[in-house]
Amino acid sequence: AAAGYRFLRLLEGPGARFLDEPTRRALADAANHGDFQRGVAGPGMATGSAAARAVPIGLLHALGRFNPELFVRDVLRATVITHAEPEVVNGALAVAYAVLLLAQGMTPPEVLVDEVVRFIDEDTVAQRLRRVASRPLPTGDPTAAATQLDTLGRSAAVDEVVAGAFAAFVAAPDDFRQAVAIAVNAGGASDTRGAIAGALAGAHLGARALPPTLVEKL
Repeated sequence: AAAGYRFLRLLEGPGARFLDEPTRRALADAANHGDFQRGVAGPGMATGSAAARAVPIGLLHALGRFNPELFVRDVLRATVITHAEPEVVNGALAVAYAVLLLAQGMTPPEVLVDEVVRFIDEDTVAQRLRRVASRPLPTGDPTAAATQLDTLGRSAAVDEVVAGAFAAFVAAPDDFRQAVAIAVNAGGASDTRGAIAGALAGAHLGARALPPTLVEKL
């Protein structure tokens, strides 16, 4: 209920213009029926915004002993506030699990995609992530990397957003600014893709590695 109240404040405030259609529709419905576990589903509703929302869950579960059942439940509950498509839940699970692994510091970026694919369900998200592992972006050239990122898709669909974010991070795992630049310069759903790529880089590098000039502008 507390989370739902805050979501409605977002819907009613100036930030509402940044919400995608599934989120806006689900929150408008929830304002009427009061159920914040009844996200929307259907054609065009499997967008990646809820996947970005799963980042803090990965951070929280990186502390202490890992409980897979509790972890999956938390990701599911956070996702279905707005999105009820299975692919979105799986995309959110991929992001949260990747953040968990990187925050614990025991999974090198070069094997991150393989570890995540082994953990999540087999669907379009997993299939597109496999393309990231089989054809990594060129390193050392952000422009070329952003151009090749276009082959993974630039739409707001959850499988394309998540795969693009992972690819951008893996191409520059030790450079926060470059990883995010690759993600956003590919165009399309650059905001969500960039948010997820930044979360992966931040979890891997830590807060001290964030460019001070960017932090100061927040």
